[in-house]
Amino acid sequence: MALTQKELGYISDELASEQLIIKKYQTAVNQVTDPQLKNLFQKNIGIHQNHYNSLVNLLHPIEDEASYFIDRCLLLFTAGLTQSP
Repeated sequence: MALTQKELGYISDELASEQLIIKKYQTAVNQVTDPQLKNLFQKNIGIHQNHYNSLVNLLHPIEDEASYFIDRCLLLFTAGLTQSP
């Protein structure tokens, strides 16, 4: 089932949000000295990285379909070039 443009937009927004959250936690990890806080922030980085990866995995079938379509078009185009008129 293909995703709509609106759904792709939502996923794109969520990917950007997850990246921002991960960056903020990474900055916090580098700034705090309390080991418990570092550990908590690193754990949260892992959680949000998993969210990010899950969203990216939603897009893989779309990439596979697009890749197949492009490969098929190139094959047909190349076959057309090798055939005499």
